[in-house]
Amino acid sequence: MTTNNTSESRPSSAKWFLTIDDRRIPAPRQILNVTVIRAQAAIPTDQVIVRDHNSADDEVLRDAGEIDLVGGNVFLRRGGPHRS
Repeated sequence: MTTNNTSESRPSSAKWFLTIDDRRIPAPRQILNVTVIRAQAAIPTDQVIVRDHNSADDEVLRDAGEIDLVGGNVFLRRGGPHRS
């Protein structure tokens, strides 16, 4: 018996990733609330998350904000015990 299962023939949807301090972390979608990044990466609240543009234009993210990974998916944490 031959069956036609179209879900097996469709390509899977794109997966998103971000990098924080050289650690690759899966992201549930392209546009994220900063608190989701904080939770996914287990970043304490006494540290800030910075989008790394490798320039003077590095962006400190506010927890209430939302980011699009298309604008860059490399981040650093600063402050707290890992102060830099």
